[in-house]
Amino acid sequence: MKPSFYEIVDKEIQLALPDDWEKITSEKLLGQGPYKIRHAFNLRPIDGQSKLTHLLALPLSVKLNKTVKSQLIHLRDYILSEDHMLVVINEEKKAGSLGDTGIFIEEQLLVSSRNFLWLSCSRDQYHKTCLDGHKFEDLSLVIRDLWRGALRYQGPEAGTQNVNLELMRKSCSDCNTDIKVVTGIVFPNRQLSSWNNYDWQYYDQLVSLSDLGPEITPIIQKEVDQLREKHPSLTPVGFQYSDETEGIYFASSCPHCKALLGHFDIEDERMAHLFSLDSRINGYLEYYSFSLKVDHELLAALRNGGEACVHTCYSGWER
Repeated sequence: MKPSFYEIVDKEIQLALPDDWEKITSEKLLGQGPYKIRHAFNLRPIDGQSKLTHLLALPLSVKLNKTVKSQLIHLRDYILSEDHMLVVINEEKKAGSLGDTGIFIEEQLLVSSRNFLWLSCSRDQYHKTCLDGHKFEDLSLVIRDLWRGALRYQGPEAGTQNVNLELMRKSCSDCNTDIKVVTGIVFPNRQLSSWNNYDWQYYDQLVSLSDLGPEITPIIQKEVDQLREKHPSLTPVGFQYSDETEGIYFASSCPHCKALLGHFDIEDERMAHLFSLDSRINGYLEYYSFSLKVDHELLAALRNGGEACVHTCYSGWER
């Protein structure tokens, strides 16, 4: 008889941790029924600090309805509010494909945080998992590296922080006037006093103006209005109607002729600048730092893609 997914996870956790490492007893584990935390233990202390880690195992047989999804989200929120860590381990039939549980995790449960790790184990890979999208490895190896501090999260998290507004120098396609287009915001991997240099990258991709949520757009508009007092060639931003998309969305417009400069209008020109960091030196791309309260929806938009170029670095878990 083949072992269940729970038994597979149990064995991998046993292999990952030292025999004498203390784990939270079953009666003290959070959650209820099949959605109960499977294991909980402290990570090995680093610089005198440890972290209580909860492992949630979700097999293919798990039944998700509105109530269960709400319970799992509540469980996640409680664990993160205590500054504990949640590791979600789910089962899939095939690597690279998501069933109902995987889609729920990706769309509703997943957050960008050093306190949240998602590991998917596929049957066609003998229940091995994959961190980088290429190499499959035993779940026990990943948990062991997490326990000993060799696996760490790199990237932005929710909360108030400095982000960068990106400007691109170009000529308006309608009136041919030289302008600086507000393209969106990026999350730098370090804070600097000046951004016209090679010494930084931003995580994953630009979040374009059209991808910003309703909580963020008025803040961006205020920042741009303040910048325009000193830089009149900067494009104003706001909600405008597009004939091409037959809808209203947040975008830049020419400060002279008012022509709409949507994401697709500037994307090709912008991409041409992303293959060289010299675009920061010669002023084709400029960045201004400002404080922003970042929510999980904005981070989800950031995770939704990536720009493979010299300007960017990967966010997520890595060794």
